[in-house]
Amino acid sequence: MTLFRIMIIDTHIHNVKAFKWNNLYRGCLIPKPESFNDVDIENLNNLVKQEISGRDEITCFASVNPENGVPEVDRAVRELGFKGLALDTEANFKFSHDAIWRLFEEIHELDVPVFIHSEPDRINFDLDEVNEAIISFPDVNFIFAHLGIRKGEDFIRIVPETNAFFETSNISGDFITETLENITCDRLVFGSNAEKEYPLEEIQKINSLPISEDDKHKILFSNMADILDLKLPEDNPKEKFGSFVSRFITKFQ
Repeated sequence: MTLFRIMIIDTHIHNVKAFKWNNLYRGCLIPKPESFNDVDIENLNNLVKQEISGRDEITCFASVNPENGVPEVDRAVRELGFKGLALDTEANFKFSHDAIWRLFEEIHELDVPVFIHSEPDRINFDLDEVNEAIISFPDVNFIFAHLGIRKGEDFIRIVPETNAFFETSNISGDFITETLENITCDRLVFGSNAEKEYPLEEIQKINSLPISEDDKHKILFSNMADILDLKLPEDNPKEKFGSFVSRFITKFQ
């Protein structure tokens, strides 16, 4: 399989410039706040809305101040048309905080996913608290960046919950293969963590996994398509998927 013979939804892009690589079927823009001040967050979401205007291939997740996020995520989803919430662990919030639970209650009402933007060296939330939130909001899909890996801890212990998903960027193919000994491909979504130049090696990493083509398709496309409730532009996607891919390949060759 070559890079140009697959459909891709990228769950983790940080810069609109990365969308210059237009073989993406869709990408999720995850803003990176420089400040979690309410005014700065509102301005960031407004700026992002302007940047993605007319770009149907971009799905945006809203930034919030985690301690006061309900009004802004409601505005971003209902007024700006954003399709998810991005929580950045740089804000040092705790999953046990009442404000976070109110935020998840609002997300449940809005029926959008939550992207948890964590880094391996940020140890600022308790895994039991994370697990309690995931269990308590079974209809909310939680997506954890970089497989949720943190130094010294196996984050995959929360995987019994089917509403927890893990994004693949910045994780070695060998580690993903090991992870698949404990969970199925249904729980992984592709991401690149792209800033400007698109890192095609992240796609090749998934292509090189010792799994079936159907499972690669789940990771690269269909799992996130289900989370975002995206539909192929065909009456019967399963029967007509081949013709759609043919047009996709022709368009970008």
